[in-house]
Amino acid sequence: MPSILVVDDYLDTCRVVVRLLRMSGYEADGAGDGPEALDHLRGRGTDLVLLDIAMPGMDGFEVLRA
Repeated sequence: MPSILVVDDYLDTCRVVVRLLRMSGYEADGAGDGPEALDHLRGRGTDLVLLDIAMPGMDGFEVLRA
């Protein structure tokens, strides 16, 4: 199964999506902002990122460029 990172500044949404993915058999983790997502991505292999574009601070486009 692919490894999925969910990035969303609405932490409740992030937790729910991660939980649903895990219940479906995926390996899933969450990040609440851009810098946390980049730290996660540098530390492990991730196959897919579900990324919120409109986040405060470092938005999703900046995360993609990084």
